[in-house]
Amino acid sequence: MAEGSVRLVEWYRMPSGRVPLAEFLNGLHEQDRKRALSLLGLLERRERIGEPQSQKVETGLFELRKDRVRMFYIFLPGRRAMVLDGILKKQWEIPQDVLNRVRAYRRDAEAREKKAQ
Repeated sequence: MAEGSVRLVEWYRMPSGRVPLAEFLNGLHEQDRKRALSLLGLLERRERIGEPQSQKVETGLFELRKDRVRMFYIFLPGRRAMVLDGILKKQWEIPQDVLNRVRAYRRDAEAREKKAQ
């Protein structure tokens, strides 16, 4: 994890109150859910995570990865990480609609963070 150890992990909540990552986890079969929860555990235990479990998607956007499970996250001030959403990856590239969605979540989270300061 390029940004160093994490102090706190937050879950992105849409303005409507929905939590995309929770919905993703609830829709997984048992084995994929175990994979996802083990990755979240690494992040929540504030461990330094590197490849292959974590990879930079683009500047400021990262993914937790294990087999086909992918969960997207960002860093916020104060050594906080925010998990945004997840997918079961079925191809090499991240689908454009998924990238667009997590980028929108990122922009919203960062705008709310800026407004709160």
